[in-house]
Amino acid sequence: MKKKISTIILGFFILPIINVTAQNEINKNFERTDDLSTVKISDESGSNYAGKDLSGARKTSMDDFAGVEGSMYLYDAWKDGICALKDGSKLTNHKFRYNIYFQQMQFAFEGDTLAFGAPEQIKTLSLDNKTFIYSDFIGAENEKANSYFQIIEDGENKLLLRRTISYQFKDRAGRSPYDTFIRQISFYMKKGDKPAELLPHGKKSFVKLFDKNQDKISVFIKINKLNIRNIDDMKKIISYYNTLN
Repeated sequence: MKKKISTIILGFFILPIINVTAQNEINKNFERTDDLSTVKISDESGSNYAGKDLSGARKTSMDDFAGVEGSMYLYDAWKDGICALKDGSKLTNHKFRYNIYFQQMQFAFEGDTLAFGAPEQIKTLSLDNKTFIYSDFIGAENEKANSYFQIIEDGENKLLLRRTISYQFKDRAGRSPYDTFIRQISFYMKKGDKPAELLPHGKKSFVKLFDKNQDKISVFIKINKLNIRNIDDMKKIISYYNTLN
């Protein structure tokens, strides 16, 4: 990452909390299917910039990451995308970028990089033939958190892919002379509006996630010789599970 990036956090809320000047700037630059008249602007520390023009928001420099090996983004290049919000409005004709390291969906505004400050308001965000949602989840240590997920198999019960990036410092012994971004993926199942649950690697633990349909899922896996660590096989399992509910 060689170039300097500045970030402003921008989120959508129910109550109108920006002034006319800021609203005019938003309306001039965002093309929507519906009017998005309510915007909150803040920085990464959580400071509220409601009632201020976008140009008044403090920007956060990311120069500290210059020279790090790898990328914190899903794609370094900006991609055309569509963001559908839960209130029925959309952001269209814009380029988006997924910052995995900071778990931000970003888009450009007047030369700056903006990210949604209230991602829970996003219904779906589609870019490069991938569709993402923002959801709460239960992790490996039963911790509760929120993250962006790619939908792998859709339906009432969804198979989701979660991407994360860890920061690995350079090896003092000289084996790795640079700090590096390391990518990881994990798979989750989301049942309706419940928090997404991490899919375990063991077959017995995996089958237990299907509650009253455990026996049917177990038989389905056995008859079709499916591997619960294979993404295509997992899609088949979730698709079949959706027919049982």
